[in-house]
Amino acid sequence: MKLPNITDVVAKGEKHPPVCQMVVAHVALTTAEPLPELRTRVRAACLAKLTDYKVPAKIVPMDPETSRSARFKKIRKRAR
Repeated sequence: MKLPNITDVVAKGEKHPPVCQMVVAHVALTTAEPLPELRTRVRAACLAKLTDYKVPAKIVPMDPETSRSARFKKIRKRAR
């Protein structure tokens, strides 16, 4: 799935007491975008393609420069 202004995404599970885990999407943007608009846009696109439990409950912007290692692999531990 491709969305405008988004270059990369790292999705992972994060502990959340009431439901055990929730999906968190760390998003690398090409240009700055207000967080409420980004969340609305990403969630709407995900709801159109994914089942409800796969849609990110939390969307966090990340720096695109630090999202990959020297070997071009996604760095998941830094995306916090």
